[in-house]
Amino acid sequence: MKHVNFILIIIITFGFLGVVDSTILLDIHNNNNVGKESQYCKVSSPCDIVDKSNFSEIYGIPISVFGIIFYLLIITVCFFNLFYKRYFHYILLTLAGLGFIASIILFYVMKFQIGAVCPYCLLSEVINIFIAIFAAIYTKKTLSELLRKHVDEIHKA
Repeated sequence: MKHVNFILIIIITFGFLGVVDSTILLDIHNNNNVGKESQYCKVSSPCDIVDKSNFSEIYGIPISVFGIIFYLLIITVCFFNLFYKRYFHYILLTLAGLGFIASIILFYVMKFQIGAVCPYCLLSEVINIFIAIFAAIYTKKTLSELLRKHVDEIHKA
């Protein structure tokens, strides 16, 4: 059980890194909207080009806001997983899978549609990949433990 909790701590750590990265991306976006240069991104740099593209918002909401919400959801679900083992691993795996798919799509758009690669965006995508990998490992270990516990109960009866 300690290994499983350790995996959750790793995912929570990546979640916090994702919140920080998405907050930096939101700062870049907000500074560009008011015509200021962000301390994280210089004018005409790849992140500036990506941020000024038509793909940086969905219905007027910066993609980084969705990133912050996503990472906070991941962190919340991990904390629920620490205390209630029953079903939250499925939610974690589903969220991580969606984040992984979103990362692939966003990388494709950034690289092939916009033609520039923002390092902060790339960091977010790498974080999502690691979250998906560790969520898959966590789900496998959790299901194995639940199955083992269930089999032990059957043998005791």
